[in-house]
Amino acid sequence: MLLIDFLKRELTAYLLLGSHLIRDGVPLLRPKLHIFFRGLWDLSRCTNISCGALIQDGQDICNVCGHKAIKLEICRNCGQDYWKAGVEIDDFNILNVQDEKIYSATDNLNNFRMTTEQKILMEDEGDDWASEIQFNQVNLCSKCGILTDHKKCPLCKEDTRNITIFPPTMFKCPSCGGGSKKREVVTSVVMGAAFGVANIVTTTLSNLEKDERKTLIFSDNRQDAAYQAGYMINQLIITRCFIQSVN
Repeated sequence: MLLIDFLKRELTAYLLLGSHLIRDGVPLLRPKLHIFFRGLWDLSRCTNISCGALIQDGQDICNVCGHKAIKLEICRNCGQDYWKAGVEIDDFNILNVQDEKIYSATDNLNNFRMTTEQKILMEDEGDDWASEIQFNQVNLCSKCGILTDHKKCPLCKEDTRNITIFPPTMFKCPSCGGGSKKREVVTSVVMGAAFGVANIVTTTLSNLEKDERKTLIFSDNRQDAAYQAGYMINQLIITRCFIQSVN
């Protein structure tokens, strides 16, 4: 047996025995466990059409299939997914391969957004703003991460997939038309602190006995504490209303 395994077993035995020994009506040893959670942040998504895996920590290579992964963003109105990438050019009208000049979709120099969604709202569908959105249809190689106008990648000879490219700032989603004039509707995929804490607390309490369902939540400042309390109260009210309507 390795030393590290021996030490783990000895520590486990110490914790178990100490918690079972009773002195003056209470356990001799009362272990306190600390569990650390981290919310979702800096998500990227594999560009391989047969994979599409979600990857954390901003990795640019898919750990499932080895193809390129690019930062993921979504529309807060309809949920349409977008990749946020960049190329070393200034003009979105010259994103094609010309004279073997190839642009990588992962250089992150001039940012833009792209999606595989084929349904793009146009002016004749009743959306006047759609005619002002500049977009280009190009092909993306998920293996090399380059943009090309060919169906076969000029570098690795792999099949490419058609994508739609948009400028970096979008106050309206090209797919659903939702948005506003002040805030971007397409944003990064992140988990809010209030949402994460509320779900951890409710999940933990639901697995405890009724007489043990007590919790104390700390925050760094009063503003976050007030927001957390209001969020959890609202969630509780919504849950109770839902249960009453079902019953």
